[in-house]
Amino acid sequence: AFLYLMAESREDKSEFLTLERDRFFRSMSVELAQRGVLQLFFLEINGVRTAATFCFDYNNVRYLYNSGYDIEYASLGTGFLLKALCLQGAISEGKSYFDLLRGAEPYKSHLGASSKELYRLSILR
Repeated sequence: AFLYLMAESREDKSEFLTLERDRFFRSMSVELAQRGVLQLFFLEINGVRTAATFCFDYNNVRYLYNSGYDIEYASLGTGFLLKALCLQGAISEGKSYFDLLRGAEPYKSHLGASSKELYRLSILR
């Protein structure tokens, strides 16, 4: 259901989700679940999964890795609502930080996020 909602929500996500990346997400999900860090959330309306978030917890931080929603419910803001509920849940669980990871999607600033610089470090011998 998560991968379907991810692909459904935006054309660029649908194009991104190649067969190889689909396999990667499935493999990563199993690995993260086995380690007990996967946090997969769904928002249901009348029994229909309308939004999903793929998060993981590490060192008392919740990371929102990716998300998706059913475009038929877009007018209800289900994708944004679920992200807000994930943030609220992380706060109530005592997480020290909620990381929306990189990207400049508008919902991030609506949730109160601020940008921070990312650096790439290469060490050569």
